[in-house]
Order: sequence, then C-alpha cells, then structure tokens
Amino acid sequence: MCGIFAILGSTQSASDLRKRALELSAKLRHRGPDWNGIVVQTYKTEDNRSCVNVLAHERLAIVGLASGAQPIKNEDNTIALTVNGEIYNHLKLRQGLTREHTFRTGSDCECIIHLYEEMGDDLVNLLDGKFSFVVSEVSDQKRRFMAVRDPIGVTSLYIGYARDGAIWFASELKVLKDDCISSRSSRRAISGLRSTENSKDGINRSGFPRKFQKLRSITNCWRRPSKKR
Repeated sequence: MCGIFAILGSTQSASDLRKRALELSAKLRHRGPDWNGIVVQTYKTEDNRSCVNVLAHERLAIVGLASGAQPIKNEDNTIALTVNGEIYNHLKLRQGLTREHTFRTGSDCECIIHLYEEMGDDLVNLLDGKFSFVVSEVSDQKRRFMAVRDPIGVTSLYIGYARDGAIWFASELKVLKDDCISSRSSRRAISGLRSTENSKDGINRSGFPRKFQKLRSITNCWRRPSKKR
C-alpha cells in the first residue's frame, strides 16, 4: 500500500504549490513510510498563463526495494508517473516493449510509463494487477494527463476540484478536503468527469479542454486530450 497525490492544471505559483503538496502528501505517510518524492511540472497555456502540475508519492517498498522511488520519469523527463498498487505481469510487459527504454528502477510499476510512451491510453488493456495511478505529460507538443484505477477498486482514488480550476487526485479523501471546493470517490465521478467543466464557476483556467472523456477500455480511467501550444 502506497499513497499517491496529484495536482493538475493549477494556477498557483510552483514554489507555493510544491510546499503545500509536501504538507498534504505527509498525511499519506502511514501508507508509505519508506520513501517520499515529488515532481513539479510547469508550462504555459495558449494565452500565456503559467500553470503547474504536481505529482507526489509516499512509498511502501515491496518490489524493487532499493531502487523503486517514485514519482518515476521517462528518459527526457517530459512524463511523470505516481502509482499505488502492484502490476502482476510487469516482467512480461517489459519484454513486450517494442522500443528501447531505460529503466531507472526495479519497480513493477515503471513499465506503465514506457507502455504509455508506446501505446498511450491503450496500455490499460494490458495491465494485470491492483492499481491506481496518474500519468502527467508536459512537453512543447503535449499537455495531457491520464488517471486510472483498477476496475474493481482494490486501491482507492479520490478526486477533488480546486477553485483555480485544478483537478486533484489522492489515495485518501483527507488530503483533498481542506483545499478543494468539492471531492468524491472515483467510482462516483465517472459521469461528472465526462460532462463537468473544470470548476464550479464554469471558468476553465487550467489550459486543458473543458470536457473529459471516459476510456472504454477500463471502468475508471480518465484522460485529457493532447493540447498543442
């Protein structure tokens, strides 16, 4: 059991948001006492507003004990991943990759980020395990995220909506309750994510499209489409 936490599309300053994210991630430390990590991504929207994504992780070391630190990044640091759970078929998935990749950890979860590079959203069709995770991609060509929970819901995942238009994900609701204007469990959020705008006042501040789409390939999986600068 680990703890994951993500803030996506915030207009707060990167330094303030990083500090707040570390404070809130600490509320999940009982889930992962072996390691904690954080990744901050910054980007500009089409109208030149600054936005920030933050991924945090509280790790309970089970697989890849010495080298499984998260969040995990890809080779050029444009994609970050935070995961709670276990991927049972990770060795088979590693062997099935068609491109050459550099694995930075011994974690069973790192295969997710490289599958995402090769397959995008379709990676969820290959996963065997119990898991919830958030992938965030920020590059000159793309600004996009994908949040996934296993279809049975063995690992928990909660969603919050902040006043600045950001969307928050966390393993436990207590991380979201003080900073989000609304929050809910992932199981109840499917229809809302398909049709709800980014904030209650209807203002889209995050730089992402207003609408969300549910992937057909897994019960609880959300994405924001690519957004070119």
